[in-house]
Amino acid sequence: MKYRTALLLILGYLFALDSTEPFHAAQGREGGTNLIAQLGTASLVDQNHQALLDAFDLAPDGTLLAVLYEAWKKPPAPNEIDLRLATWDVRSHKLAQETRIALLAISPDSLSATAYLGDTRKLTYTTDQSHLIVCALGKIWYHALRPEAELVPVEPPDPKLRKPVAIQAFSNGTVALTYGTTQADLYYTALFDASSGANLRGFTSSAIPCSFSPDGKLAVALAPGEANPGGVAGLQVIDMGTGAKLRSVSVGFGFKKRYQNEGGAVLARFLDDTRIVVAPDNMIDHTGNHSGYGLEIIDISSGQVVGELKPRRFVPSGELVISADRNRFVASSNYLTPLEYRSEVPLFPGHPKQEIFVFAKDSPKPETVIEGLSPSLPRPTNEAIRLSSDGSVIAVAMSDSIKVFEIPK
Repeated sequence: MKYRTALLLILGYLFALDSTEPFHAAQGREGGTNLIAQLGTASLVDQNHQALLDAFDLAPDGTLLAVLYEAWKKPPAPNEIDLRLATWDVRSHKLAQETRIALLAISPDSLSATAYLGDTRKLTYTTDQSHLIVCALGKIWYHALRPEAELVPVEPPDPKLRKPVAIQAFSNGTVALTYGTTQADLYYTALFDASSGANLRGFTSSAIPCSFSPDGKLAVALAPGEANPGGVAGLQVIDMGTGAKLRSVSVGFGFKKRYQNEGGAVLARFLDDTRIVVAPDNMIDHTGNHSGYGLEIIDISSGQVVGELKPRRFVPSGELVISADRNRFVASSNYLTPLEYRSEVPLFPGHPKQEIFVFAKDSPKPETVIEGLSPSLPRPTNEAIRLSSDGSVIAVAMSDSIKVFEIPK
């Protein structure tokens, strides 16, 4: 047995050296971070209850955490789940406000994986920090951040629209709310003003927008049916006034030894009105390789790659988040060799090596790297990393807690 283990270690080392992408020793660290707060799910309930975090957001000024969570009595088996919204003060480490959204009876249907994951649950602050926007149970509410304020339902701009699938802060008190439509391959995104409670303009697109330009004129989304020879889906640029697709944007990532049914996608965020930062998702091919081991900066007007970021030991894990002022962004990494990904077994001491790379806009290398954190939420479509508006505070959700760090400017 020991000879087999030694052989696997040697093969893993050789495979890593022969990988289609280089793997390096850890690089030196720049700057640093300070852990300033940690919210555990046990702090949200009393000793007779358990809690599960569905979604969270960090306030634009970095002083509050908003959490959407479920609470239920400890065994014997509970018969209902309490869905709650709470805000927690990062400085005092105390709950600031708590609201019940619904008390849900437990049944075999409500506990099924399909029913649970099929319900979009998301949470976001407006960028002016005047309201919280909550998506759950097939509905959207807005909640003014003042004492005694209640959750107010958002009426969709068209009653024929299906359930909401995404919410994103847009600008000031405006948020982008994306709904499914009666056509499976189309989505409708409405701009909703939380201050007035009014739906403003909207547009229809073939994919859910993943980012909006600072000037509010363009959106970027995956381009259905468009993939490069390496099997990685491309992007499309959308006119937010008309919903028209203006152009396709190809990416430089790709699987070099993929089977025909293997492929992946990317994550994209606007850096400014003309450039986006793009990272591969966490998909691998049969060899255990990802489609890329870095990030690209793409000029969407020309479709050209104008910059590349290749931090050492970066293996994309599907998280890319940017601050509202666009001056800082972060990408998470889960480092294993291709053989380890292929075998699904860590073979080397210290693996997996989990890191969060923090970049300043236009910097060729990370400002700092936060080690030892594995960003995760039970709902894999929800972001497990959040940044304050100026990027000086970062919050990371990890199974049963959220850690908050201060990043020196």
